[in-house]
Amino acid sequence: MTQPNHNHLQPITLPQQTKLSKSVPLRAVLFDVDGTLLDYRRAQMEAVGYDGKLLELVNSPGVQSYEARGVPEPQGELKEFLEGYFQRLSMQGALMPGVRETLEALKGKTRFALVSNGSGRVQEARLAIGGIIDYFPVRVYSRDEGVAKPDPRILSITLERLGVLPEQAVFVGDSAKSDMAAAQAVGVDFIWFRPDGRFDSPGKRIAEVTELVQLPELLARQSGEGEK
Repeated sequence: MTQPNHNHLQPITLPQQTKLSKSVPLRAVLFDVDGTLLDYRRAQMEAVGYDGKLLELVNSPGVQSYEARGVPEPQGELKEFLEGYFQRLSMQGALMPGVRETLEALKGKTRFALVSNGSGRVQEARLAIGGIIDYFPVRVYSRDEGVAKPDPRILSITLERLGVLPEQAVFVGDSAKSDMAAAQAVGVDFIWFRPDGRFDSPGKRIAEVTELVQLPELLARQSGEGEK
C-alpha cells in the first residue's frame, strides 16, 4: 500500500497576534465529525445516488435542522424518503484524508472527544465503518442531546463528560458558522480546518490548517512541547 506523501503541505497559518502557548496544559482535543473526520459530501452523494436535486434537498435548511435537532418533523413522502436516506447515510464511513494518521500521532498525548450535529444512530454506524470510533471515549450528538452547534451548550456537555475546563481543550472543525461560533461562545480555542484553504470568514481561532496531519505539530507547539 502506497504511503501518503505530505511534502506538499501548506504552512500552518496563524491569525495575527495569535499566541499558541497555553497557560494550562492541553488535556483534550474535541473534533467535529462531518467534514472534519468523515467525508460528509461523499457520504451524502452516495446516499442520494449522485442525484443533484436530491443532494440539494438534503442540504436544505429544513432537512439539516431535522438531521441535527429532529425538528421540523417531516411528513408524507419526505418522511419516507428521509428514512431511507439516513439509513443509506449510516452506511457511509469514508474518512477525510489523514484522519487515522493524525489520531495515531496524538493518541496517548491527549484525550479525544467528538461533537456532531447529527444522530447517534447514524454517526455511530459511520464511525464504526470508518474504523475510528474507539479513539473517542466521549461522543456527543446533537440529535440525542436536543442542542446543536452553534449553541455552546453542546460543547459544555462534552467538556463536562471529559472532566476538563474550556481552557484545557481545543476544538477542531470545518465550519465557521457552527464550530467556530460554538467554540468562541464557550471559551474553547478553535482550530479551523478547511482543505480548500478558504479561511475568509471572521471569528476567533488560534490556527488554520488545510490538512489534518498538521495538527500534531501544531498541538505540540501549543502545549509547549520542545520549548527550552
